Amino acid sequence: MNYRSEALGAFAHEFRTPLTAIKMVMELGRRSAEGEAIHLDPEVAAMLEESMDNLEELADGIQALSWLERGKLNLESGPCDLAAVFGQVGAILGETFPVSCSGIEGVSGPWDPARLPGVLAAVIKATSRCGIGDVAISAGPQPDGAIVTISSGQPGGDQRPINADLGFEFFAACVTLEYAGAKVTCERASRYLKIEIELPG
Repeated sequence: MNYRSEALGAFAHEFRTPLTAIKMVMELGRRSAEGEAIHLDPEVAAMLEESMDNLEELADGIQALSWLERGKLNLESGPCDLAAVFGQVGAILGETFPVSCSGIEGVSGPWDPARLPGVLAAVIKATSRCGIGDVAISAGPQPDGAIVTISSGQPGGDQRPINADLGFEFFAACVTLEYAGAKVTCERASRYLKIEIELPG
């Protein structure tokens, strides 16, 4: 799969959402001004601020991918402890996505300790949106690295493509993993998503 092309498609899709919200806010401001200067009530102003934050995050994400491609963003090569990474993933996701992963004590490798937690958090969030029920996480060592499996829902039914509706953050995470030498495999069906990430040794 070409995660980069899907990431760009997801970026274009998600970019429209905050832009539409900003246009709506501005139109509401114009209507409520009734010929006077545009003013915004606190709720409308909060909507506008959130949309602007979303746009900034998307722009930062596409810029980071561009830097990766041009060699301007170098990924660190560890050492990186997988148990510590999952501790940081839990802190990123908070109570919304409880993270539990056993059997990874002492598993480490030449991975980027600064970026891997955010990348795994993005994959977990996408898995939660597309599956049903809790997200199951397992990880362990392999002879040439480690493997992380993230899934939600039950397999069955027709297979579905992995496309832009998973969101830009997911595909940006996959691109980052591939640049780090990892292999990412996805399996998707109705209300089911399974991601396998083979981290290099």
